Amino acid sequence: MIGWKNDIWIGRKVTVGSDDKSAIMIKVASITVAVSMAVMVVSVAVIMGFKHEISSKIAGFEGHIHIVNLDNNRSYEKKPIATLDKSIADKIRSLPNVKSISCYGYKPGLLLGNNDMHGMVLKGVDADADLSFFSRTLTRGRLPENGAERSKEIIVSQQMADALLLDTGRHVEAIFVQDPPRRDRFVVCGIYDSSLAEFDELMVLTDIRNVRRLNNWGDSLSSGYEITLRDHTLLDKTKAEVETIVFDTDRMLMVTDYIERNTAIFDWLDLQDTNGVVIITIMLIVACFNMAAMMLMIMARSTRFIGIMKTLGSRNVSLQRIFIYRASTIALKGIVWGDIAAIVLLAIQKITGIVKLDSTGYFISSVPVELNVWHIMLLSLGSYIVIIITQIIPTMIVSGFSPAESMKYKE
Repeated sequence: MIGWKNDIWIGRKVTVGSDDKSAIMIKVASITVAVSMAVMVVSVAVIMGFKHEISSKIAGFEGHIHIVNLDNNRSYEKKPIATLDKSIADKIRSLPNVKSISCYGYKPGLLLGNNDMHGMVLKGVDADADLSFFSRTLTRGRLPENGAERSKEIIVSQQMADALLLDTGRHVEAIFVQDPPRRDRFVVCGIYDSSLAEFDELMVLTDIRNVRRLNNWGDSLSSGYEITLRDHTLLDKTKAEVETIVFDTDRMLMVTDYIERNTAIFDWLDLQDTNGVVIITIMLIVACFNMAAMMLMIMARSTRFIGIMKTLGSRNVSLQRIFIYRASTIALKGIVWGDIAAIVLLAIQKITGIVKLDSTGYFISSVPVELNVWHIMLLSLGSYIVIIITQIIPTMIVSGFSPAESMKYKE
């Protein structure tokens, strides 16, 4: 411990590699570490932002957990289920992570504009539905009424409104392909824009009684039950609890979650983790390589210092500690500046959304970011440790310096 303290004291008091050429190399190494750190932090923040933003929007459209018929298919034409027994619904509602449970119904069809038509899925919800997501994404109007009387109101996406020249207060015809085909007339009460193109181009929200009427279902039938959670990270645990409650009373029902229903999107999101690992690995290699090159130059230009220290009895390991301490201060400075730069850039993007995306290919219209202090701290600490450990290798060359030869060298 005393040896470490002495070496650190010498590292603080004696400036090694302080000539102009070494100073330039130190600045280059510090800037490289800062840039690498900024890229890593931004990459992780964007990847986590993508995953959180897209998954939360999908959950807003569909809920986290569904209870459906056992022979349920993946289309929107589902075999209906009967209303859950009140005791079952109350048990599910009482689970600590359950925010809401409500029945829903789907009915595919076409909306008719003046000279065009647009495919859609009419989603009916009841009065217990959690519509906070649609409330946040409304750009005009209001949500459909869901009172004692059946409402013929709908909300459509901005995409549909633009394609069919719709606005709030306007009536719109809908055709439903069945035997025989049916027509119905609705009034647009609101327009939403979630920027999740895959869902915006299909989903139309209305009273579930409209869907039951179109499907010739009684008041006790629906496509299934939709459960919204308070904490999506507890999805598996809550899903298992719901399955236990449901299967104890009805073996003809099935419990699924929003990840299972959207495997293609979530597989794509999982691929972003691999991209993040690749980016972090490349940036760490670049930072470590530049730090190693800087350390080699500093030691090469500190030959007399090494010779003097060896003459005074310093061991090779003590000299390594001195140079590693020097490297640690440079790396720490670069990491701090990199973190600051990344936080500023991420804050600008979060506030302004200045960097845009094609929502058709990326599901959202602007780059989402998630500023997480713990992620930044862990990434910074991990990078610092990796950089310092890798500097042990270049400092090993001090063992090859001869005190007699070192004293003759003029820097």
